[in-house]
Amino acid sequence: MYGDKMEGLENKALQIIHSLPLKVYSYEPINWKRVQTTPIFIIYAEEGKFVLKLFSSPRGIRKKILQILFGNPAIKNQVFIFKYLNQYKFSQFCVPMLVASDISSFLLFKYIDIEHKHEYEIDINRVVNGLIEFYCTSSTKIKVQFLSKKIFLSRKPFYIIIRRVFGSLRIKYGYGLAYDVLKMVLKCHLTQKTFLVRFLIHNDFHHNNIFFDKDGKFYISDFENSIFENRWILLDIVHYSVGTKKFFINTFAIKNFLLKFIEKNADLNINLPAQLLMAFLLRISQMVVSTVPPEDVQKRYFNFLSNVLLNGGNFNKWLSKNFKGC
Repeated sequence: MYGDKMEGLENKALQIIHSLPLKVYSYEPINWKRVQTTPIFIIYAEEGKFVLKLFSSPRGIRKKILQILFGNPAIKNQVFIFKYLNQYKFSQFCVPMLVASDISSFLLFKYIDIEHKHEYEIDINRVVNGLIEFYCTSSTKIKVQFLSKKIFLSRKPFYIIIRRVFGSLRIKYGYGLAYDVLKMVLKCHLTQKTFLVRFLIHNDFHHNNIFFDKDGKFYISDFENSIFENRWILLDIVHYSVGTKKFFINTFAIKNFLLKFIEKNADLNINLPAQLLMAFLLRISQMVVSTVPPEDVQKRYFNFLSNVLLNGGNFNKWLSKNFKGC
């Protein structure tokens, strides 16, 4: 079965490679990340080395028709964000060079020689500084195509957590917990007013999406879920700061980001309790339904969700203990 699947992927890759304006010598599948959900191939060509990232075909007639008409939303969103980021010159991080895409089945990047030795040892200041610079490509007037607006809507934090509450969270833990989470999310949403400026948030910021190359350059990648957000500014750093294999919350990283962000955006009316609660509800609810954390870690996150995040008094105590002075 696995052999047939790989053969099918290689046939698909070969079709795409033949359509590219490159003089290709050879190609091979590679393991680009520690957790890899999409097939990736390295291409050796006269023009240099490239990375081909494939996306699976949609299931169902409706989704197939939509992709034929409008392209793959995951790819289309990435292409849009890559083009947007290319308008800027960054000092704290780099962006992989997107070479080509058909907005339906593949992305082609210039090859980056990754330094694997330091992939778990990225200094938190480099992470924070890179994320701050990423956020500050903000604008009040961004020309967004109609379809891109639809893509952004499906990736809005409020939409994601509601979908999770009525989906996997309700199925696994019942309506009671789902109702409590939803009630708290609505409270956060009403407490934190929208900003006049929209910030570009990564929306899937974790260790697999950042890396170093052999020259020590720090890269941020994978913008499938990135959106322009005018309310929740702690989502990415909280996402990054929550452990998966072990139960831990890097409050130092969150405070570091928060202080630097406020320094650059002093005029924003940031409601810290609402910001933290919303970000943790989004990330911790993911942890308690995910199959990635070990069972004991998942239970600890569930206890944190039910005993701290959903308990106003306990949450205020936890907030005072860990974010005093912020």
